[in-house]
Amino acid sequence: MTSEFETNWMPAVAGFLLGAALGALHLTLLWMSVRRLLYSTRPGSWLLATGVIRIVAVGSALVWAVAGNWPRGAACLAGFIAIRWLGVSRLRIAASQASGRNEHAH
Repeated sequence: MTSEFETNWMPAVAGFLLGAALGALHLTLLWMSVRRLLYSTRPGSWLLATGVIRIVAVGSALVWAVAGNWPRGAACLAGFIAIRWLGVSRLRIAASQASGRNEHAH
Protein backbone atom coordinates (compact mmCIF):
# COMPACT_ATOMS: atom_id res chain seq x y z
CA MET A 1 0.00 0.00 0.00
CA THR A 2 1.39 3.41 -0.97
CA SER A 3 1.04 6.53 1.10
CA GLU A 4 -0.47 9.74 -0.20
CA PHE A 5 2.98 11.36 -0.26
CA GLU A 6 4.38 8.61 -2.45
CA THR A 7 1.72 9.22 -5.07
CA ASN A 8 1.58 13.03 -4.81
CA TRP A 9 5.21 14.09 -4.49
CA MET A 10 5.41 15.76 -7.90
CA PRO A 11 3.39 18.87 -6.90
CA ALA A 12 5.71 19.36 -3.91
CA VAL A 13 8.80 19.09 -6.11
CA ALA A 14 7.27 21.42 -8.68
CA GLY A 15 6.38 23.86 -5.91
CA PHE A 16 9.93 23.77 -4.53
CA LEU A 17 11.42 24.36 -7.98
CA LEU A 18 8.99 27.20 -8.66
CA GLY A 19 9.85 28.77 -5.31
CA ALA A 20 13.55 28.44 -6.12
CA ALA A 21 13.01 30.09 -9.51
CA LEU A 22 11.07 32.93 -7.88
CA GLY A 23 13.82 33.33 -5.29
CA ALA A 24 16.39 33.54 -8.06
CA LEU A 25 14.24 36.09 -9.90
CA HIS A 26 13.87 38.17 -6.74
CA LEU A 27 17.62 38.16 -6.04
CA THR A 28 18.45 38.94 -9.67
CA LEU A 29 16.07 41.90 -9.71
CA LEU A 30 17.49 43.09 -6.39
CA TRP A 31 21.04 42.84 -7.73
CA MET A 32 20.06 44.79 -10.88
CA SER A 33 18.33 47.44 -8.74
CA VAL A 34 21.35 47.94 -6.51
CA ARG A 35 23.72 48.18 -9.48
CA ARG A 36 21.46 50.77 -11.12
CA LEU A 37 21.20 52.63 -7.80
CA LEU A 38 24.76 53.89 -8.21
CA TYR A 39 23.84 55.81 -11.37
CA SER A 40 20.38 57.00 -10.37
CA THR A 41 19.69 60.69 -9.83
CA ARG A 42 16.93 59.74 -7.38
CA PRO A 43 18.21 56.67 -5.52
CA GLY A 44 15.46 56.63 -2.88
CA SER A 45 12.68 56.71 -5.44
CA TRP A 46 14.44 54.09 -7.55
CA LEU A 47 14.88 51.72 -4.62
CA LEU A 48 11.27 52.16 -3.49
CA ALA A 49 9.86 51.62 -7.00
CA THR A 50 11.96 48.55 -7.74
CA GLY A 51 11.18 47.14 -4.29
CA VAL A 52 7.45 47.45 -4.93
CA ILE A 53 7.85 45.87 -8.37
CA ARG A 54 9.82 42.94 -6.91
CA ILE A 55 7.30 42.36 -4.15
CA VAL A 56 4.30 42.56 -6.48
CA ALA A 57 5.88 40.33 -9.15
CA VAL A 58 7.15 37.62 -6.80
CA GLY A 59 4.16 37.86 -4.46
CA SER A 60 1.68 37.56 -7.32
CA ALA A 61 3.51 34.56 -8.73
CA LEU A 62 3.55 32.89 -5.30
CA VAL A 63 -0.16 33.49 -4.78
CA TRP A 64 -0.87 32.11 -8.24
CA ALA A 65 1.35 29.08 -7.63
CA VAL A 66 -0.13 28.26 -4.25
CA ALA A 67 -3.78 28.64 -5.33
CA GLY A 68 -5.10 27.47 -1.97
CA ASN A 69 -2.86 24.39 -1.81
CA TRP A 70 -0.88 24.81 1.40
CA PRO A 71 1.59 21.90 0.84
CA ARG A 72 2.55 23.40 -2.52
CA GLY A 73 2.78 26.81 -0.82
CA ALA A 74 5.09 25.41 1.83
CA ALA A 75 7.25 23.82 -0.86
CA CYS A 76 7.38 27.15 -2.76
CA LEU A 77 8.42 28.96 0.39
CA ALA A 78 11.09 26.35 1.11
CA GLY A 79 12.52 26.75 -2.41
CA PHE A 80 12.49 30.56 -2.10
CA ILE A 81 14.26 30.44 1.28
CA ALA A 82 16.80 27.88 0.03
CA ILE A 83 17.84 30.11 -2.87
CA ARG A 84 17.99 33.16 -0.59
CA TRP A 85 20.19 31.23 1.85
CA LEU A 86 22.50 30.09 -0.96
CA GLY A 87 22.72 33.62 -2.36
CA VAL A 88 23.57 35.19 0.99
CA SER A 89 26.11 32.45 1.73
CA ARG A 90 27.86 33.06 -1.58
CA LEU A 91 27.96 36.79 -0.93
CA ARG A 92 29.46 36.27 2.53
CA ILE A 93 32.14 33.99 1.15
CA ALA A 94 32.97 36.43 -1.66
CA ALA A 95 33.09 39.37 0.78
CA SER A 96 35.35 37.51 3.21
CA GLN A 97 37.69 36.51 0.38
CA ALA A 98 37.78 40.09 -0.90
CA SER A 99 38.67 41.41 2.54
CA GLY A 100 41.25 38.68 3.16
CA ARG A 101 39.34 37.12 6.08
CA ASN A 102 38.30 33.53 6.40
CA GLU A 103 34.67 33.32 7.60
CA HIS A 104 34.85 29.54 8.00
CA ALA A 105 37.75 29.67 10.47
CA HIS A 106 35.44 30.37 13.45
